[in-house]
Amino acid sequence: MVCAMAVQDSKKILRIGVFRGKNCLEERELKKRSTVSIGQDENNTFCILSSAVPKKWNLFLYDSTTNTFTLCLKKGMTGRVVGKDKQSIVIDDQLKSGAGVRIVDGDIHIALTNASRGRIVIGKINILFQFISPHDEGAAARLIYQPSGFRDKFLEIVPRMLWYALIFSFFAHVIPLVAIG
Repeated sequence: MVCAMAVQDSKKILRIGVFRGKNCLEERELKKRSTVSIGQDENNTFCILSSAVPKKWNLFLYDSTTNTFTLCLKKGMTGRVVGKDKQSIVIDDQLKSGAGVRIVDGDIHIALTNASRGRIVIGKINILFQFISPHDEGAAARLIYQPSGFRDKFLEIVPRMLWYALIFSFFAHVIPLVAIG
């Protein structure tokens, strides 16, 4: 049985970046909520060519019945995860069970929430993850094609005000000249 906590906002998506040193190997926003695997095999979600990485490892387990994610780590994987209540969990060999953490057959299972983020280190490979709100790709299109009520009204008002100012200026200059003449 896997220990899991619900990711409260099902609209949040998982963003994962894989780095070797400071070089970004791959970064993705996973719009579909599913189990994420890493490894040397091409059938994994993230194919990582490193001897430190197993052939196939389900790093993020997704339970569709409860809509939850669990981070699953193998012995030798280290890092830091911000879990429930923004509590920082340091992942190492001395990590004990408790508060969203379970040790199952030497593997570490950490329950994730919609605010979870973290870094997993496997040899020279760093995996960064976080839950983010998806980008609204239609927002820019809606702004372009949306009728701009304020802009149109403003452009109607400005020329009218300029005409009033011109007429006022004309009378302010002409009346004194007529009076003098």
